[in-house]
Amino acid sequence: MKTNKTDSSSVPRVLIIGSSYSIKDGGGITINNLFESWPIEKLAISAQQIHIDENVKWRHYYQIGSLEEKLSFPFSKFYTKNTYSGVLNREELIDFKDHNKNSLLKSNVIFSFLFQIGKNIAHFFGIPTLLSKNLIPSDKYILWIKKFNPEILYVIPVNYKMTKFMSEVCDILNIPMVVHIMDDYKKRTKPGIFYYYFERQLNEIFIKIVRKAQLHFSISEGMSEEYMNRFDKKFYPYHNPVDIEKLNIHKKLISKPKNSFRILQLGNITFWRVGGLYNICKAITFLNMTEEFKITLDIYSQNIKKYRSVYKLFSKFDDVTIHNPISHDEILKIISTYDLVILTTNFDKTAINFLQFSYSTNTSELMASGTPILVYAPEQIKFVQSAQLYKWAYTITEEDSDNLKNHIKKIIKEPAILQEIAECAMKYVKAHDEIKTVQKSFAKHFSELLVSKQINEIQPDANNHVTA
Repeated sequence: MKTNKTDSSSVPRVLIIGSSYSIKDGGGITINNLFESWPIEKLAISAQQIHIDENVKWRHYYQIGSLEEKLSFPFSKFYTKNTYSGVLNREELIDFKDHNKNSLLKSNVIFSFLFQIGKNIAHFFGIPTLLSKNLIPSDKYILWIKKFNPEILYVIPVNYKMTKFMSEVCDILNIPMVVHIMDDYKKRTKPGIFYYYFERQLNEIFIKIVRKAQLHFSISEGMSEEYMNRFDKKFYPYHNPVDIEKLNIHKKLISKPKNSFRILQLGNITFWRVGGLYNICKAITFLNMTEEFKITLDIYSQNIKKYRSVYKLFSKFDDVTIHNPISHDEILKIISTYDLVILTTNFDKTAINFLQFSYSTNTSELMASGTPILVYAPEQIKFVQSAQLYKWAYTITEEDSDNLKNHIKKIIKEPAILQEIAECAMKYVKAHDEIKTVQKSFAKHFSELLVSKQINEIQPDANNHVTA
């Protein structure tokens, strides 16, 4: 990974706590890029799951495991599960393989269906929450932290027990805390007989950690606006920045095939995306049968082949190709070879509530690729409103099959529309998401926070001196 080095003396030592740190998920990619210029010796990462590759440069890792996990009585008498807890060796982490890769694909369909029913019933009665282990900082964990000697704590809260753990670590260390909310916490609670109890618990711990924090980040402008209303706190929006220079190098090395209009879909096929993507596949199939042009859709997803029903749903389309997962760096190399890339969601209330303030990790990279973006999603979602306002994507905000077909046909037959979209996207990403500018701004917040802490520590002494 190319680094834009930051002066080691200008930034504080930072301890990151999250539920996971993986270069395969959006949160891990975002963290890696925001802190990419940070000196190696000044960053430490702790999480319950840590997966990295050779492109990740950090050296200090601690996996939160059995030493920190405590199951409440009486469940502790009947249920035990040992997970590694302690310092992780970077070279061993690089060789990590997902051994459960095809477990659901190979399983029986009836068994999978019954398993899902059982899972839903268990969630309704709150069993997974009751059986999930409390997280308490262990002596070994605290010793590791104190040896690293962080000056600032940076946390990414995602659920009740991890957020409570972060709050307790903050109390023990007594150092400034930065909170970065990457997913709206209110979408986490699942309906059930304990819904209101779990909802109240979650709300209370998030309010507590937001009040404890001296600096607040969100994942998008829309989330910052909403959280100002919720918490009366200033949230600075930071999502995944993009290395425009690197993408420009990739663009010079590729050429677009001209035998068809090629569309690209990136990202995991989750419950909130399946419906929107399925509608696009149907529209492509219809247009290929009724128009003179040829459209193809390539799907690159980390998870689609894990789920038999989802894989079967999309593999039935002749003009849709499902590819094996590729690395994030390889994805950056292929975006510019396509004529259009899509960002899509479902149009139901569940998807809207889940994604209202979210911001897809690869959005900035798509903007900088030079490939026009098609957003097919309801306009209640904040990133859709951003696309409409700044014209960085062609937006379709109604779930109507004829409307979708007509819009796709229009942008294929009128290439000037896509050209204008691509130019607006590049202009926007250069102004808002260029990696060096974002990293500099991001690091400045931490430096100012550390200076503020030092001033506050000195001030009482100064006041005493004046009084004397």
